[in-house]
Amino acid sequence: MNASDHFLEEIVASVRTAVDNNDAADLESCTLRYLTEWEYDEFPDQLMSLVISLLSNERFLHMEGSWHLLHMLETEWDCLTESQKSSLLRAIHSAFPRLRDWLACFVVAELLGMYFCDASALSVLVDLGKTSKGMHRTYIPSGLKYIAESGPPSAAVAALAELRLLSRDPDCDVRREATECLRRLRQAN
Repeated sequence: MNASDHFLEEIVASVRTAVDNNDAADLESCTLRYLTEWEYDEFPDQLMSLVISLLSNERFLHMEGSWHLLHMLETEWDCLTESQKSSLLRAIHSAFPRLRDWLACFVVAELLGMYFCDASALSVLVDLGKTSKGMHRTYIPSGLKYIAESGPPSAAVAALAELRLLSRDPDCDVRREATECLRRLRQAN
């Protein structure tokens, strides 16, 4: 076993332990250690497999601080392969409604809108906007705003239309967020 394999095994084991112990500080330490010590240009499949499995793990989904692991994906976005991104998109689509950490919900909306920023992410955001409940829906407008700003033209137009619909949503928090996103888009233009 080489040094990079050993390092990854340590990180994977440490992340699992942090989740098992519901320890956000340890999870943050694991992600920071990975980000500061991993010296390769590709995101390891072993770590992505762990992330995908945790996105269906109720303990992780209910954990305060779960956002640390998701934020690591934003930081490492350019190192993810297309296959990893595709798997991640499917996993966060099903995980999002079950996340309990508000910051994890925000990071997922950022991942979809700012990083994926395409028609597939738009489709996921629209679906989540219709099927999610409570606080989860309040993060959908920010993801849509990113696509409206920077997505491919057809996705940008559709994201803007969806934001306009959400600005008339029965939920006052969703309506407020969508209205604020529309205001920011107008200011940027």
